[in-house]
Amino acid sequence: MSEKVILELPEAIAQHTREASERTGRSFEMILIDWLGRSATNADVYPLIPDAEYIIETPYGNEAAAKTLMNFLDSSGDSD
Repeated sequence: MSEKVILELPEAIAQHTREASERTGRSFEMILIDWLGRSATNADVYPLIPDAEYIIETPYGNEAAAKTLMNFLDSSGDSD
């Protein structure tokens, strides 16, 4: 069973969706369904509070892991 919803998207998200649609040949709606589905399965990544600062501590010698985590956290806020 499916459910119909109406969303008002920020222009930046709509633009990203249009670009992905043109690039892949998939419909605007299918792109959004895919993105929402993937986000729902990764819900434990998104309890982060927007604009909050989080301390990242890693063992000495594991600076590469900290950098990777920092890059992920920086990129996860790009769609806002």
